[in-house]
Amino acid sequence: MKKKLLTLLVFLLTATAVFGKKMTLDNMLDTVSRSSYRIDLWRKQMELHRDKEKYYKLDDWNGVQTSVTSQYSRQEDAWQTTGRAQWGPLYIEGTKDYDNDDYATVGVEKNIKDLLYSKNKSELKKLDYSKKVDELTYKTDLELLKTNLITLYVEYKNNELELRVKDSGIKTLQLEREKLTKSYELGAVSKIELDTLLMNLQNLNLETLLLKDNLAKIREEFRYVYGIDTGKAELADISAKKVPYEQLTRRYGLLDLQKKQLQKEITKENIKYLKYDDKMPDLTVGLSRDTKNNENRVSLTFSKRFLDYNLDLEQEKLDLDQQEISYRQAWNENEAEKRKILYNLANYENTWLVNKNKADLESKNYEIKKLEHQNGKSTYLDVMESFNDYLTYRITAEKARNSLSGYIYELKVKGEE
Repeated sequence: MKKKLLTLLVFLLTATAVFGKKMTLDNMLDTVSRSSYRIDLWRKQMELHRDKEKYYKLDDWNGVQTSVTSQYSRQEDAWQTTGRAQWGPLYIEGTKDYDNDDYATVGVEKNIKDLLYSKNKSELKKLDYSKKVDELTYKTDLELLKTNLITLYVEYKNNELELRVKDSGIKTLQLEREKLTKSYELGAVSKIELDTLLMNLQNLNLETLLLKDNLAKIREEFRYVYGIDTGKAELADISAKKVPYEQLTRRYGLLDLQKKQLQKEITKENIKYLKYDDKMPDLTVGLSRDTKNNENRVSLTFSKRFLDYNLDLEQEKLDLDQQEISYRQAWNENEAEKRKILYNLANYENTWLVNKNKADLESKNYEIKKLEHQNGKSTYLDVMESFNDYLTYRITAEKARNSLSGYIYELKVKGEE
């Protein structure tokens, strides 16, 4: 029993070591979702919103407002000083008059207009919308970061497969070089035929060096842009499972449309408050007690502007009209894009299958051309042309398959809840 447990433990440790050396696109997307710098930016933005919310909720109760006024009278040859402290609607006012008599007034005053609908209440409503807008902005930013990562991953795998195909081509041409060199030494083939092979071999070697350099640069980009250190880990092939078209497009582009809708709501709230502020007069009611005369006082102040042109209100209305137009256009463009998705999926798949079939045919054609060359029915230039066509079709086919899988990943990211 102990021996079986030990064997199982060794197997698990070995499996962990092996699989730990391979990174998948899913792993990398998950890492970006959990540790992107955009998460920190969004959290800081939420802190700013909490500070604003605290400020608007305090309303009139945000701190104590104080003032002191002194007046000199030549007739009295003395100073009169009045000090006032106000917290919200509550205030106390103390006066030391020319005769050095002290008296105070304690009272409360409030604008009825603000009791019904204040600027701070309006700002709190807009803040709720702004929070949602910023959350959607964070999601769209993260969505863009992830789709860019997918594009880069596809580019890496395309370079990798091209390197693999061309490395295989180099090995094939190296074997051919040995045979052709012997044939040339025996006078069976011309110098130009041997030079053609050697030039193709040299070009493939130069291309593989460039591809290796590209792969190294992409790994650096993974590290510095996305915070993912791939080290020497193998990057797994892209294997996107096909899902129903409706599932891929159900939420496609929805985040941007939701943002535009919320931005319209903010503008509507601006218009609502500006209309209220424009129509409703300032009506301040006050109640106070004067210690000098030992009496209670009630005050009522009315203030209203008439026949003025409210530029802010008119501009907000025009802004809302523009937002409505922009929203309808964005919705139409998104619908058109969703209908284009099916075409793109079919195009990637067809490109893959067509070039795969061409690569299979050209591989057979290459073998035929080699036999024809051996029998003197074709030149080695024809052989190399067929070989190069085979490499081109095979690379194009594999790239199309990677593009198809990457595109499905992008659609999944754009359709996430």
